Amino acid sequence: MKKLTAILAATLLTASAAASAANTDSDNMKLNITTVANRATVTLTKNGDPAKGYPVKVKGINNTMNKVTSDQGSFTIQNRTSQPERVSFIVEDTHGKTIVKQRFIARES
Repeated sequence: MKKLTAILAATLLTASAAASAANTDSDNMKLNITTVANRATVTLTKNGDPAKGYPVKVKGINNTMNKVTSDQGSFTIQNRTSQPERVSFIVEDTHGKTIVKQRFIARES
């Protein structure tokens, strides 16, 4: 029984590490999402500077939409539905690595 518990724990740790590695920032790009009420502000930086005009795919609110960052490297979306939404933000960095972050956005009150 102890052996089974140890194997299960090791498997869970490995799966958790692999999942978190797939969703982390890349070495040159950082994706930051801040949520307040029914809004999410997305900020993307490249080597510490705002990533101007960079494409970000947003999945969750009204299906999928493609957004582009402003000169400040950011944009804001709102959940105008009557239901809270889980939203995925997807960016592909200059090396082809995909960065995925998910956030829960409250419903419009």
